[in-house]
Amino acid sequence: MFGITPVVTDIRVKKMRGMRIMDKRQISVQLELERPVKTDRWVVPIRLTVNLSSFLPDELTGTGVIDLGSIALCEKKSGKNVPYQFFPEQQELGARRKAQGISIGPAARICCRAGVPFDSRGELVFFPLAARSVYLLTFDVICSGQALQSPYFNYHYLVLDESSRPLPAPVWHMEVSPLSSRDGELHVWQEGKLVATYHFGDGKQGYLYPLRTVDGRNVVSIGRSADPTDSHRHHKGLWFGCRDVNGVNFWEEDGRGVIRHKNFPLLKGGPLTAEIREELEWIQEEEVLLQERRSLTFYRGDESSRLVDVEMRLVPTKDTVIGRNLFGFMAMRGNPALEPLSGGGCLINGNGGISEEEILWKHSPWCCLAGILVSGCKHGFAIFDHPGNPGYPVAWQARDDGFFGPALACDKEVFMAKDQEFCLRYRILLFQEAEDRFEALVKDTWEGYRNDTTGVWSKNHAEEQTGRKEE
Repeated sequence: MFGITPVVTDIRVKKMRGMRIMDKRQISVQLELERPVKTDRWVVPIRLTVNLSSFLPDELTGTGVIDLGSIALCEKKSGKNVPYQFFPEQQELGARRKAQGISIGPAARICCRAGVPFDSRGELVFFPLAARSVYLLTFDVICSGQALQSPYFNYHYLVLDESSRPLPAPVWHMEVSPLSSRDGELHVWQEGKLVATYHFGDGKQGYLYPLRTVDGRNVVSIGRSADPTDSHRHHKGLWFGCRDVNGVNFWEEDGRGVIRHKNFPLLKGGPLTAEIREELEWIQEEEVLLQERRSLTFYRGDESSRLVDVEMRLVPTKDTVIGRNLFGFMAMRGNPALEPLSGGGCLINGNGGISEEEILWKHSPWCCLAGILVSGCKHGFAIFDHPGNPGYPVAWQARDDGFFGPALACDKEVFMAKDQEFCLRYRILLFQEAEDRFEALVKDTWEGYRNDTTGVWSKNHAEEQTGRKEE
């Protein structure tokens, strides 16, 4: 598995003419990906850590501010704009903003101090338009003038127009609401349509229900469809837990273990993603066994698919053993119409398995449930095991009644050392696709996920290949 290695091939500085109230420069950076993405489908997000200040000429460093609302990304050959999202690292300092009464939302167009690496460094996320492309990133640096409101915290500014009104920020297609944790639910939206609801608190492990494809169909359910004893009431959409953590059951909600919500360090929307970051404690009789930082990232969907990235960072408070069991740390319960047993759906995996018999307890990089909710179209979801996860490829607990999930400790116990972070990452694909193309979509998505598409984009990583020109 190799990460993306971006190469900065050209930097241009352009003086903006005709500006009556400010002195502005436009920075243009050309980017090439050394290792191309292996699919032309819009299903492979690129995530780059970018330091905008590293692209500035010496005369602009520290003398102006970078207008984050001016960032534009386009494919060089076609000139097409590329959907992207950029958040400076400091956006995560929610406690500091709250202490100062500051709210940074989609209505504010933000600048940061040029040449201050901490303020101008952040993550750029975008979907490539093709497998092989060269991209141009442009952004403005305001050197002087009346277009800036005084900094409201640590070198951040608002950009004002000639009438001293804030200029608009890029459109936020993805949102999380409400931005408080009072009612036990958070809703994720794409352009005003519900994508998912995250339920938390009051003894819940945390789960997603509903979970919708781009056309609005819910592909998960609560409880088993034929369960007169209600013994599967803990099966709730996409949920989290583990049957055996030092002998304690965190799987069923009436087990001895409780996964307790602490807070949300980060809730953010944007043009391309919505993200929920949560801190939790795994507790038995008030003894904390695990500290967890959970991240759910929802990507803006295209015409046939939507991605959700799941990350669980677990830190045990003492040496911990995950006992051999078939349940943990995540699972999904499908819509009854997708069940192979009674709904006419199908189970498939990355090794060519097409039934419970061929998939149950077998190791595979992914597993998928699909069925017909609308005539002529396959709806469903797939879970992909990240190649960096312990025990990859994982074994799967998969049933013809529409339930499946990775079984991390299926074959043997898993040891977690005290105070050492234990990280699990998965990608969820929600899809509606033509019956003869859905398997290709799943395989393309896997190709993108198994090749790590993260990297660092900075002039310092390719200094010898960088040119700078004044226009």
